[in-house]
Amino acid sequence: MILPKLTAHQSFKTPLHNYQREPLPDPNLFHGIVPAGEITPQVCGCGGGIHTCQYGNPTGYLYAMGTLVPYFPSLSVETEFNQAATEDQATGSQEQQMFKVLSNTENRYLAREILWTLQIAGVDLLILKPDSEDTLTELISGLDPSKPQPSYNVFLGKFVPMLEAMPMNDETLPMVVCFQYSSIAQSDLIANIQKTITSNTPSTNDVVQFLLNPMMELAQNPGNNDALRALNYAIITYMGIYSTTWQMHQGTSPGPKDSSGFSLENVETLPSKLQGNRLIFDIIFTYGGNSTNIASKWFCRIDVTGPFPSLVSEMQPYYGSPGMLIPNMSPLVPQGSISPSFNMPIQNQTSNTVSQDKVIPQRAVMEEKTPVSDDIKTLDEEEIQAQKDGLPANNHDPLDEEKLKGQAEAITQENLSTVEAQEASEGVPNTTAEE
Repeated sequence: MILPKLTAHQSFKTPLHNYQREPLPDPNLFHGIVPAGEITPQVCGCGGGIHTCQYGNPTGYLYAMGTLVPYFPSLSVETEFNQAATEDQATGSQEQQMFKVLSNTENRYLAREILWTLQIAGVDLLILKPDSEDTLTELISGLDPSKPQPSYNVFLGKFVPMLEAMPMNDETLPMVVCFQYSSIAQSDLIANIQKTITSNTPSTNDVVQFLLNPMMELAQNPGNNDALRALNYAIITYMGIYSTTWQMHQGTSPGPKDSSGFSLENVETLPSKLQGNRLIFDIIFTYGGNSTNIASKWFCRIDVTGPFPSLVSEMQPYYGSPGMLIPNMSPLVPQGSISPSFNMPIQNQTSNTVSQDKVIPQRAVMEEKTPVSDDIKTLDEEEIQAQKDGLPANNHDPLDEEKLKGQAEAITQENLSTVEAQEASEGVPNTTAEE
């Protein structure tokens, strides 16, 4: 029996390699993929509006302050790092060794393999992936032990859904693309605050104790949503919040007064009602009197629409968000109520339509509700009061009572005559005459 020789294209078995012994992709790998025109974006679980999840904020940007900590992703990279380090570079602390080795341009390939971690209050939160060689150079400079201390590290980035989380110390950390890193020395920030305060300039210790420490405690957040981005930006760049807080502390600010000054009690970030198509947040600072229960609120506005936040409105007194007046759009005469015409429709209880076959003549309503003179009502009230006082019930003149009853009958007859005349003009049969 002679078996035919089959080529790779004619083989019944799916080839796993090409003619150069290179692996071929699995033909079932792309099975079930929807065409590009039918792909729908995924929605996070926040339900729209202001997002609170880590990746689903409207902009997907990061603005955070923390500590830059480098890690070796694997034992292989760590071994290569130790081999690349010279005797001079292998001395000093681990941070000094990392800076000496990675700042060398010959070891640039190692710097690209390092995991740059954002650490806030001693907790690893994010892995920073530099978007360019310039950003990588900035991250390496953040390890320089000769930079002024203490200092505040500011990170700007963007969350990208395609980046997968990385395992780190028995936990998985999300990854963010970092496009800017900067370090601000505390001494420079104190100098900027003192320049902003024109009267009663605080000392360095006062700035740290009463201004910087409370604000930097608020800045210990991941900065991964728009509200936190606005807060962090204001704390690190806008000196107006420090000057207002110092004036409140000294009791020299306009508004409520307290002989012992005011202290910062609460900071709240809310979406501004004036944002329109922009993402603007109101940062509200609440100050409480040190010797009274008086509270004073100030706020500023920050725009976080793009990757770089900006100041919209400077610090000013906050009086609360005004309520919206909703006009009453209901008609003056609702459907089914008494109509100006003499034919009164009855409201259908099961729908908002009016039954045209159910019409009650106005005569029946008037006969049922005969108007009573106010004088007769007054006499009835006098009789009741007389009985309470123990006096005779009929202590008024009988002639006056007969006179009032006659007036009431005349009014009733006049109303009935008017109705008959109008019914006659409209062609409605006179039921009273038939009776």
